[in-house]
Formats: sequence, structure tokens, C-alpha cells
Amino acid sequence: MESHVCQVSKELTLLEAYEERTDVLKNLTHRYLPEVPILGCTGSEPYAPFLRLAEEKVWSPSLAHWGPEQTTEPLSQIQRASDSEIFQQIFWFLFAECSCSITMLVSSVPPRQQKSSAFLTEDSDQDFFGNVESALTGFLQCHGPFSHLFDRKFIRKARGNDFAWKHEEGSRAMFDHMIKTNKLEADFKNYGLVLPEDLDFIKEQIAGPEEPNNDLWPYKGRPKEKSFLYEIIANKRNGIDVDKWDYFVRDSHHLGIQNNFDFQRFLRFARVCEVDGTKQIGTRDKEAGDMYDMFHTRYTLHRRAFQHRVINNVESMITEALLLADPHIKITGKNGIKCTMSKAIDDMVAYTQLTDSVFENILNSSDPALSEAQEILRNLVKRKLFKFIREARFAENTENLEDERENLRQKLVKATRLNANDFIVNVVPMDYGKKGKDPFTNTLFYTKENPNDTIKIPKDQVSHLLPSRFAEKLVQVYCKNVAMDEDAMKKAKVQFEVWHQELRLEQNASGMTSPALRAPDAHVPTVTVTGIGSTFLRVNHRKSTSPDGVPGCALRSWADQLGGGIC
Repeated sequence: MESHVCQVSKELTLLEAYEERTDVLKNLTHRYLPEVPILGCTGSEPYAPFLRLAEEKVWSPSLAHWGPEQTTEPLSQIQRASDSEIFQQIFWFLFAECSCSITMLVSSVPPRQQKSSAFLTEDSDQDFFGNVESALTGFLQCHGPFSHLFDRKFIRKARGNDFAWKHEEGSRAMFDHMIKTNKLEADFKNYGLVLPEDLDFIKEQIAGPEEPNNDLWPYKGRPKEKSFLYEIIANKRNGIDVDKWDYFVRDSHHLGIQNNFDFQRFLRFARVCEVDGTKQIGTRDKEAGDMYDMFHTRYTLHRRAFQHRVINNVESMITEALLLADPHIKITGKNGIKCTMSKAIDDMVAYTQLTDSVFENILNSSDPALSEAQEILRNLVKRKLFKFIREARFAENTENLEDERENLRQKLVKATRLNANDFIVNVVPMDYGKKGKDPFTNTLFYTKENPNDTIKIPKDQVSHLLPSRFAEKLVQVYCKNVAMDEDAMKKAKVQFEVWHQELRLEQNASGMTSPALRAPDAHVPTVTVTGIGSTFLRVNHRKSTSPDGVPGCALRSWADQLGGGIC
């Protein structure tokens, strides 16, 4: 079967697509994409940031399983291997993602000659079709290698957790660099943009206002009267935006996961509503249930794909390899100054050259300084992944969970006699997009009878079966020592269960769970390895010598009794 990367690369060639203004793009998800003239407005030179996107791929759902066969083929050539895979490998060019976001937005709005005054007005027409398209283009042009892995994992470890750089900031810097390098101001004016207001507007849609703490109106690109334009690409108010809809359609299609949200239906009922002197985007009251479907779809994709334990395992391996290689890979930046991958984000000349090709560069390098990183990547392509130990879910407000990571690591070291650095303990936040808050509370609705008046619909009038919590934390533990033997693995898993249940009992005792789920105060049992082991043997002694060697369901059943059934 031909892989998606081959199909997309054949169908999507950037320079050919924009060689003439009448050309269109075609891809697997959205079929035909509209022309965005500003992408190719001055010949070949401005293509550099976008050509970089042709080398960038969205990796999150793509590397779960390749099958049991070991292979030394490059990642870009790995095909679907066997029935044991979880997801087919899907590479998605980020340039296509930019274009598809534009498609989703433009094609779903009525044509200009038929546009509805409920959504667009004459004075906002240029704002919508011109600048919003440009902002969508810039929104994804500065993802690092391997997409979010680069800024959320690699940069944080390479530059320190206090260095909170995000790819949106890089996109804004890349946008400035592209304009300055290629002298695009005149071309922007030819397409009707007003400088510098429109450039500020584009950058604010990419990364938000430069002074977000301004109590009045923090944005410079558009006045408060056009505030709804900031809810189209990256909606900070409730998370209902085009960027989210695009990866719903794209990733659900490639992963085979049902997408229950119909963005085209939402746009048919979308309306600009005036609330307390600002304009916000609302929808019909009958769409309230679909809004919860949208937020749940986001959670489902993260639970089943983006934060899957094997995907996070693969991302951990790539991160470790990049960290080991970082001091030894130099990229030529501005004025010929060389910098490392982690410092390239400060120099857009260098960052433009940083793509997923760094994987093959490390893998095929003859530099002995890269041998450790090469070993990790070789294990990855052969599917000798880090050893997965266990995962567990906790309430979002679990106390001292970050501190308990070190406690768990020490338990694992003591039980297995391995080094502390051999263990990776990831704490992964899972939510509906607004951390622990219900995003529905910031969603506006109108009725058929009163389309100009906005209302908020009580949650119990949508359904009595909706969630009461909107965030949780997922703890996943891996061992980097791929030679870890079965005995050490068994001990590590038991120690994880001990740590897990101790923490749950602490939550129970501190009153973090509902009274109906709490264990009786009269007797709080002590969790020990001996107690867990003996209980398991009593439940089913025949499974004590299973290949896994771990109590599994019996452990969890006993742990649920200790914890009063707390999840």
C-alpha cells in the first residue's frame, strides 16, 4: 500500500502549484484548496519559509506501531506493516495544513456576492478574506522539527523549564524575518493591506497581543469593535476556532477515529453578536449539544492518539536523541554565526534550515560524537522502544503530583537497582482545551425568535449526562534501558502500583474525592508490595508466573477496594 507521504508529495508540489495564479492545490482531506496569492506574490525568494514546511511533518499520531518486524528503512519510507499496528503511519506536510485551514475557513463562508450580514459586513470583508488568510499561513510556518515535540519537550529540556518558548512566538519572528528579507511591504500594499496595522493584526492572530495584561484593549491591529476577528484562528475565549477544526478533520480521517463535530453546520449558524460593547461569535441555541461534542472530540483524539503511550514513547526517544546531538550539530545563521538546534529559535536564518531532516542527518552521520544519539534512533527505526512500565490517571487538582514524580523514581531505582536517569516519568495534562474550566460557559447562543440577543444556556438544559470535570493528569513511566530484564520489569510495575495506590489513599484522606467514593474512615489499610503480592496469589495463583509477571486486573481490583473505588 502506498504511504500517505508518497501520495501527498505527488499531489502537493509548492512551486508548481503557485507558478500560475490560476493553479489550485489538491490533497487527500479537503480535495481542492483555494488560491492564496500572497503566498507567492514576489517570485521565488519568499518561498523559503514555506519550502521549509514541505520538510516539516505532523508526527503526533504517526509513529505508534510499525509492526513487530525490525527494519532499518528511513522513517519516511516505512509502510503499514502488520495487523498489530495501532495507527497507520501518517505524515502530513505542514504547508498542506496551513492551506487546509484556509480552505476550511474560506470555502465554508458564503461567497462575497452572497455573503450573509449575520457573519460578514462590508467593512470587515477585507479583514476576513485578506488578513485572516495571511494569519492562517503564518500560524503554522514556525513549527520546529517533529511539530510540538520541539517546543514542548526538546526546547524545555535544552533551555530549561523556565524558558517558555512556543512555536507561535517563532511564527511571529519568522513572519517579520520573511517580510524584511524579501522586502514584501510593497506587495502587501498591492493586495490591499494597510501597514503597519494589518501586519500587527496578522501577528496578533498568530501569537496574541504583545501586551496581554492591558486592562483596556490589548490589541493594536484591530479596534475593539472588530474583536470577533480574533476568535477565528486561535480563539482564546472558548477554543472554538478553525485551527482546531482542521486537525479534527485531518487526523480523524487518517486515524480512523470518528469525528462527531460538523464545522460546516456550525458556520451556517455562526453569527456576530454584540455583548457588553464587544463583538463575539455565537451560534444557535439548538447547537449547544454539538459544542460539547466538539470539545469531547478534542479530548478523544488526545486520549486515543496524541497522548497514546506508544506515541509518547517514540517522542521521548526522539527528544533524548536531539538532546544528545544538540551540542554537536551546528547550523549557520545570520552573519555566518553557527548555533545549536536549541539556539536556532533565536536566529530565523538558522531556524529556516531546521527541519525533520535532522533525524536522517543524525542517523547517517559519521561523527563519533553523535554515536549515542544514533543508537537511540537506530533502536527507534528497529522498533526497540523504551520499556513501558505503567500509566495511571489522576484528578487535575491532585496535590504534589510533580513532587511525587521524584518519589516514584526513587522507588523504581531501589527496586530495580538501575539509575535514576534510566526512568522517564511524564505527567501529561488532558482536558477539554481550557484546562480545568468548562469551555461551554464562555460560548454564546442566540434563539430563532431573537437572533440579535445573546444567551448562555445552563449546562443541565443541554443534558444531564455531561461531564462534571474537564481535566485530568496522565502519568506515564518508561525505562530508557532497553536491556531491562523481566525480573526488573516486574519489580518496577509493582512499585508503580504501590506508589499509585498510596497517592490515591492520600487523596481520599485529604477529602479530594466525593464522600460517596471515600473509603471508610474507621480502617485505612497500608499498601505494601507484600500485601499486593499475597493478595494477587490468593486471587489467581496460576497467573503468578505469567510472562508479564504482574498482577494486572487483580492488582487493580484490590487497589480499587483500598481506594474506595476512586478513579
